[in-house]
Amino acid sequence: MALTLTTVARARRKAAFADISTDVVTDFLGAAEDWVEAYCDRLFARGTTTGTYNGDGGRRLYLRNVPVSSITSCVITDDE
Repeated sequence: MALTLTTVARARRKAAFADISTDVVTDFLGAAEDWVEAYCDRLFARGTTTGTYNGDGGRRLYLRNVPVSSITSCVITDDE
């Protein structure tokens, strides 16, 4: 599991994690990161993503993952 918000080494500096196995700490941090991303409704990992958004008919589209360094394509489909 690739952690993006912190590292196991950083967590191990806290006394609460000092005596816990690396696998358990990694699982705990991974679950915490999953919860944070779900709560914030966005991803924090860097990389290429593909997203599908339903608009509300307005002129703005709010992205879940920011900041954005570039957009390769944008397709607007009108169901009407």
